[in-house]
Amino acid sequence: MSSDEDNGKTGKNGSTTFVKLRTKKQFPEWKRKTLALARQQGYSRFLERTIDVLTETEIEDLKTEIEVETDADKKKEKKLKLKREQQNSKLSTTASCMLTLAMPESVNKKLEDVKNDPKKMFEVICAKYDKKGNNKLSNLTKQLTRCRLRRTSREPDDWFIDLQE
Repeated sequence: MSSDEDNGKTGKNGSTTFVKLRTKKQFPEWKRKTLALARQQGYSRFLERTIDVLTETEIEDLKTEIEVETDADKKKEKKLKLKREQQNSKLSTTASCMLTLAMPESVNKKLEDVKNDPKKMFEVICAKYDKKGNNKLSNLTKQLTRCRLRRTSREPDDWFIDLQE
């Protein structure tokens, strides 16, 4: 058993392994480990870019098309497409599940709106926890810390107008 598992930082739910995010301070480590785990398990591309995945209904329609198809070459081509789409669907679901399991309940409520899109889920998480200035709150905080009334001779009203801009 690794030290991460001893500390309760990682978990496994069925076939999905995940790294639990507990504090904002742990975010860079969580992100690095999560992306490494996603690469290892084959679903990092779903976190890094938008990939269209067929719904269950569309997959069932494709299966029906395969049954009806009479041309052997087209049938073989559709079977390959079906296999690829089933694999994409499984990996996309695994990526979404991994992100859901890794987050605290408060963040999971925000992820409900994008639960079928792992990339958007990952972006929501990064926007909330990333300290690199990628989110609006950190940008606003940086602007406020840089804003100073440098001269006492300056009119305070003008300074407040500059703050609003």
